[in-house]
Amino acid sequence: MSEEHIPVQRKTVSRREFLKIAGVAGAGITVAGGLGGLLAACGAEEETTTTAAATTTTGAATTTTAGATTTTAAGVTTTSKMQAAETLKIGCSMPFSGAYGFFGPTIQAGMDQYVEIINERGGWVVGDYQYKIEMKYPDDGMDIKRGPIVAQELVDWGAKANVGDFTKFGPFTKVLNENGIIANGQMTSGIDLKTLPYYFGTSCEWGMPLFFDKFVLDAFDDITGMCGFAYDWQLAQSKQINSKLREMDSVKSRNINVVDPFVIVGGQQDFSGLLKKMVDMGINAASPPGGTGDEALCIRQAADLGITMHWFSAATILDLKSLTDVAGADNMNGVIGAGCWPWKFKNTTNKIEQYLIDDAMEIRDRLIAKTGVPEEKAYYGYFEWGTNGLQMYLDFVQQAGTFDPDAVMEKVIGGTVHEFTGTTKMGGSQAWGDTDRIKPTNVMGIAVAGGDHFEWSFDGSMPTQW
Repeated sequence: MSEEHIPVQRKTVSRREFLKIAGVAGAGITVAGGLGGLLAACGAEEETTTTAAATTTTGAATTTTAGATTTTAAGVTTTSKMQAAETLKIGCSMPFSGAYGFFGPTIQAGMDQYVEIINERGGWVVGDYQYKIEMKYPDDGMDIKRGPIVAQELVDWGAKANVGDFTKFGPFTKVLNENGIIANGQMTSGIDLKTLPYYFGTSCEWGMPLFFDKFVLDAFDDITGMCGFAYDWQLAQSKQINSKLREMDSVKSRNINVVDPFVIVGGQQDFSGLLKKMVDMGINAASPPGGTGDEALCIRQAADLGITMHWFSAATILDLKSLTDVAGADNMNGVIGAGCWPWKFKNTTNKIEQYLIDDAMEIRDRLIAKTGVPEEKAYYGYFEWGTNGLQMYLDFVQQAGTFDPDAVMEKVIGGTVHEFTGTTKMGGSQAWGDTDRIKPTNVMGIAVAGGDHFEWSFDGSMPTQW
């Protein structure tokens, strides 16, 4: 496997705490690599007043008068554009109930703030019109059987797109595409690009974890072996990631032993035997199990055995307090997970536009004001998973100057998008076949510090093809 130049900066590891929404508890490391754990109360949209003579915008905005054209931080042109009579309806189907019900409010928290900011500026410009955005969040319960049902709900509502999806598969997207509705989300094996012309990927289900693992190895030059724990349904993907990791020049040159994960069952109480086996194999970097209880017990038992590991996961920690209560705060220090703080990327090759960094910080500040949770104790993974899906759709629609799905997809395939992790060229045809319509991820690692908060650890860019 050939590698492009992918810069990563080293830093002492550390990490952050979990943020709460109104009455919703997190559930440990997520099933989706990099999804955020910020659960926050969602603010209602505020109306802005627009007149024919002048428009006053807020946030990073300016006041403009007729005759001049000004582009604000969100890419909204505030003059020479007519206010559309209808709103731009966009869906974001997520689980709000069931075992994964904490994901929905997590995603909605960040997206609502961004929609509020855009609407305060007068709306999003598409062609000659400026559109206020209206969001709908159907509850799919993370149940594949509900996918077509909630998709039809969006069709009946008049949605132009569904964005930020990671909990549905082909049947959900098929219903949308058959009705000319664009969908975006994590590219998974359940998506058949050849039969879904109006789908594009905001990330790759195995590409992001692959390069996250690579960046972990790059960040720590003392790693001699890497392994982990996986449930049986994770094993095939884990083996695929490891096979590609072994092909990388940086892994070969250091003769790092990349071992396929040990398969476990949920609720496994004793990891001591497997941990000792890891040590005997020269493993000193490991991914813990995915569930909160299993992860905490594994890390605690390793510490009790005097085993030192670089613990890491391409997923995220949603409930740090529950983990530290079992694993111990000192034992959790240095545990690395995926993060997405747009204002803290340092080493990526496709830089984020400043107006998007400004908007990201505005979203952050509004949520801090609503929740009282400071930056270092809040997690902003929704920038990659939800809000970024919205931004990518809006950017491509604006490039196309129309909502026509064929025209929009012409801009998507092989195009460049301005999004919250970078100015990114679409790719992924080497990994998934068909056309270049999967976004490579700018990867960030954050680490637990002091047992109660998170700090930046490393970041780097995926190549366009992987």
